[in-house]
Amino acid sequence: MNFRDIPGQEEVKSALTNAVKLNHLAHALLIRSDDGGAGLPLAISFANFMLCPNRTEKDACGECDTCSKTKKFIHPDFHFVLPYKSLSDKDEDQGKAEMMAQWRSLISENFYPTLRNWASHAEIESKQISISVKESRRILYNVALKPFEAEKKIIFIWLPELLGNEAANALLKVLEEPNQRTQFLLIAHDYEKILPTILSRTQLVSVRRFTDDEISSTLMKDFGADLEKTEQIARLAEGNMNAARELVHGMPDNNLALFQNWFRLCYGQKMVDLVFLSEEFQNMGKEPQKNLLQFGLSMLRESLIYNYGKPEQIRLTVEEKSFMANFSKVIQANKVDRISQWINESYYQIERNVNPKMVFLDLSIQISKIIKA
Repeated sequence: MNFRDIPGQEEVKSALTNAVKLNHLAHALLIRSDDGGAGLPLAISFANFMLCPNRTEKDACGECDTCSKTKKFIHPDFHFVLPYKSLSDKDEDQGKAEMMAQWRSLISENFYPTLRNWASHAEIESKQISISVKESRRILYNVALKPFEAEKKIIFIWLPELLGNEAANALLKVLEEPNQRTQFLLIAHDYEKILPTILSRTQLVSVRRFTDDEISSTLMKDFGADLEKTEQIARLAEGNMNAARELVHGMPDNNLALFQNWFRLCYGQKMVDLVFLSEEFQNMGKEPQKNLLQFGLSMLRESLIYNYGKPEQIRLTVEEKSFMANFSKVIQANKVDRISQWINESYYQIERNVNPKMVFLDLSIQISKIIKA
């Protein structure tokens, strides 16, 4: 992956490339981004930039033999340290090879993975995942070796917040007094959980969330989705590209129509119709059910902005604005809060496989009561 493949984030790209150009690059960078954000692809692209012998001022060439190896994650000077299940001494090398094969497979599908994605793809329970002390010792071994092909070798640590005390302590000295031909890149999603001893030895690079426009344009480019759908998804994703990619597959094209019909029946207290609608929701599947609830929460938030915010803060399509003109008159601020609580509770129940027909029917009854109160 190259910088040009990542939408936006020009400020971070410039800061990283200028640090190399001016020879002001810290030996250990801690790249901090939200789950599903740009931190991981930026770090991979930066590693590619540093390794490429034919790089321009702003990016790797993307065509040389080095770029080809980096793209396949087989460059001998690009070392990955990933959270994984614990391995015995007997199967450590084989396990490492299997882990890298799974990682290459995941990244080829999605450059914005979360720990949940990784655990699912590698078929590991997330509670069993960590960066072991064996991995820390492997880092020390790799740092002691000279680079094979490039000027520097890159040690890439994804999710350093999963380093245990013993594993972190094994790294402290090499982080404090590194080999001059070694570059550390640490990519964190849960900054507050990183040990202070690690933080004090790294330079922080904060990465902002993606904008709605960046997400929308990426989804249209990568999946051919239409503008109205990508705008809805971008609003629901709230800067999380991974969530947006998942939504584009699981979000029905008629979410607005479903939501309109549902709330009109709730407003009219059409209980028989709501029973049949709950059966329809049950047949949608789990992810579309969750997406509809997320869409509902989004519309409730937008109703508050529509009533009390500034016009430029409204993030609605033309069709949604038309619906909101009437919807916002019925749903006042105190009702938004109560309905949102019920929707959040229903989302929690759907995630835990409670019968969706009962969940949606109960939710519809509660919404009807609140609207008419």
